[in-house]
Amino acid sequence: MWLQRRDRLLLVAALSMLLAADIYFHLWPQLLLRLGKSCECSAPPPSRVSTSPSTQEQRGIEGGTTVGGTGSKLRDLLSHPLYQAQVILPPTEDRLLTPQEILKSYKKRVSHLNRRRRGHRTEGNRSIPLTEAKFDPHTPWLQFHMEISKDALYSRSSNVVDRLLNRMGNMTIIGADYTPDEKALNGECDCTQIVKPSGTHLKLVLRFQDYGKAMFKPMRQSREEETPEDFFYFVDYQRHNAEIAAFHLDRILDFRRVPPVAGRLLNLTSEILDVTTNEDLESVFFVSPANNVCFFAKCLYMCKTEYAACGNPHMLEGSLSVFLPSLNFAPRLSVPNPWIRSYTFTGKEDWETNPSYCDSVKLLPPYTNLKRLLNVMDLAIFDFLIGNMDRHHYETFTKFGDDGFLLHIDNARGFGRHSYDELTILAPLYQCCLIKKDTWQRLNLLSLPEYRLSDVMRESLSNDRLLPVLTEPHLEMFRRALQVKCRELSNYTPDEKALNGECDCTQIVKPSGTHLKLVLRFQDYGKAMFKPMRQSREEETPEDFFYFVDYQRHNAEIAAFHLDRILDFRRVPPVAGRLLNLTSEILDVTTNEDLESVFFVSPANNVCFFAKCLYMCKTEYAACGNPHMLEGSLSVFLPSLNFAPRLSVPNPWIRSYTFTGKEDWETNPSYCDSVKLLPPYTNLKRLLNVMDLAIFDFLIGNMDRHHYETFTKFGDDGFLLHIDNARGFGRHSYDELTILAPLYQCCLIKKHTWQRLNLLSLPEYRLSDVMRESLSNDRLLPVLTEPHLAALDRRLQRILQVVNQCVQIYGEDAVLIKANVLQPQPTNTQEKVVQS
Repeated sequence: MWLQRRDRLLLVAALSMLLAADIYFHLWPQLLLRLGKSCECSAPPPSRVSTSPSTQEQRGIEGGTTVGGTGSKLRDLLSHPLYQAQVILPPTEDRLLTPQEILKSYKKRVSHLNRRRRGHRTEGNRSIPLTEAKFDPHTPWLQFHMEISKDALYSRSSNVVDRLLNRMGNMTIIGADYTPDEKALNGECDCTQIVKPSGTHLKLVLRFQDYGKAMFKPMRQSREEETPEDFFYFVDYQRHNAEIAAFHLDRILDFRRVPPVAGRLLNLTSEILDVTTNEDLESVFFVSPANNVCFFAKCLYMCKTEYAACGNPHMLEGSLSVFLPSLNFAPRLSVPNPWIRSYTFTGKEDWETNPSYCDSVKLLPPYTNLKRLLNVMDLAIFDFLIGNMDRHHYETFTKFGDDGFLLHIDNARGFGRHSYDELTILAPLYQCCLIKKDTWQRLNLLSLPEYRLSDVMRESLSNDRLLPVLTEPHLEMFRRALQVKCRELSNYTPDEKALNGECDCTQIVKPSGTHLKLVLRFQDYGKAMFKPMRQSREEETPEDFFYFVDYQRHNAEIAAFHLDRILDFRRVPPVAGRLLNLTSEILDVTTNEDLESVFFVSPANNVCFFAKCLYMCKTEYAACGNPHMLEGSLSVFLPSLNFAPRLSVPNPWIRSYTFTGKEDWETNPSYCDSVKLLPPYTNLKRLLNVMDLAIFDFLIGNMDRHHYETFTKFGDDGFLLHIDNARGFGRHSYDELTILAPLYQCCLIKKHTWQRLNLLSLPEYRLSDVMRESLSNDRLLPVLTEPHLAALDRRLQRILQVVNQCVQIYGEDAVLIKANVLQPQPTNTQEKVVQS
């Protein structure tokens, strides 16, 4: 009996300990979070000036004398009625995140990071100990994430941003790594990798002790150094001080769409090299002949020792941009800017020649929503003030739909030339002549002497640790820039890119990339994309090649068209092979002097040409005839975007486009469940069309499907265009099963697609035999080698195996979707039309 009582006491003691641990580690932090209790130790020091109205009412601010007599133009500005803080908090549904989900994930990630770092410390026998991350539910970056709403990244009355800026300036750095490849600050990733396999961007991800994370862009040039006049906007360096100044300007304009950015002087040795666990990052550090510590990025161009960033000898300043919430919690959509530039040396886009371009934009979603169009006007004004011509895309939070604000991120190419105003940045404004009334009122307010923008910016930037952030000529530029009005400008000639409609010239399509291709115009005014032969049909892609650095194959375009037709998809524009005379059929008929200049005769007396671009576009990468004749593929152009606008959509199963990185779908077997919740994939037909595309890509071996296109007119019910297939048919001896990830993760397929695949597996309709016969009609025989034809049969069997496994698990009715299920249900009006 005594033993039983003792056992009861032990049991009660154990349960009490578990309850206490649960209260301390789970319930108590959530209670504090809901009560909104803040940590006094993380508040900015009194010597710092806050641009938060609520904070400024509590302490004095140093600055110039103003009409209001407060001694600060910045404080007077933020006290103006146009800048008064909202007193009503946005409803829960207008918040980007819920405190419960982010806090729970935060705790798990801190624990996971610490376990991983302990493993590194044990395995690496490090002489310098690794500092562990600390769990703090009141950390400013976490509060910042939870304040993001449908209207802005932070509220006017919030003091969290000031605390966050202060914290970034002195918080202990516990980790440094290369940035994830998620296209322009696209949140978090579970991998360690370089942002892009190419580019001029040198940047790192720094992890703080409170688990906060920031993007570090080092100083590459002095503030006094202007961008040379001969530089194109897409080859300029990125400037760390531009990121800092852009954040302050965005805040002064009351957009509040730039994540907080602060300057900081870092010790490259103790704060980056000593804390990183990435051996690749360690390997790019070196000591220069001047005994300065330097590092460079690993990429395809402008990432060698001669382009390194160097300390003095260890210290280097840079910008720290706070990361946005993880894409797991807050997915974002990257949208091409309708006023995108051509990114060529001489080309022009449609908006540069068509004064009525805005009228066509207004007809296209999401710009049928006036709020989205007005947000583009705000972005154009912001870019004009900072001088940024490199706004090719913008991002929005998926949760908020078309009504959500645009993120003003990636501003490092601003503030390059204070002596020049690029008026075409304002094209959205002067072509649409639309602007939000409150934006217009604030611009007028900032043009007044008592609220002069240059003075307010100078005062706001004085709070940063890297003084001066901008030179006086850059600050004075604001006064001139605000005087620009809506007006007409002269016209230019068009330059539309690959498959983007019509053009009256014959020229190189793109100024960059590994793609060598031309636009050919025929006598009947038809137009085709010419991709020349770069390698023989027998040459396989080497095993060590990444999918994004491989050559494009002309015969792959031809074979893909025939396969698409055999599968009855009919989504590839017609493609034919042709043997061209480079001299008489291209060089002699072009009127483009740039194209003429890239033709040359090789030492073997063959006529050759190459593209003008930033890498892999030199004479050593040229396409050569024999001596004049060269075969290639001719792909028919789709209708002009003026008549048939198209939407480019990121593939939800996009790859990381890095050397080691993984995307979420590559690690999450339930990834399809999250895709189904996001438009347009809530429409089953769109999701099934993605399955068709995956099957098509698997058969041709194409891993490079980062986007797909649809005709805007047909909406989510429209088919997907199966274009740009030149990276298919590279390796006949290998099947990349991950291309089928949409199929084996979703376990969905159109029933008639499934029936055709089974039909093509039968001996009497064998896919390889049908393809061989179809390709025999092309002029360039053989289009595919026999091993590639045999690979089609093998891959077809793999597809059938995957579907059969799905059927065994979920049943035929759940996996094989009939065509009538995809038809929209008729309304009463539709029923009457059918009856009549």
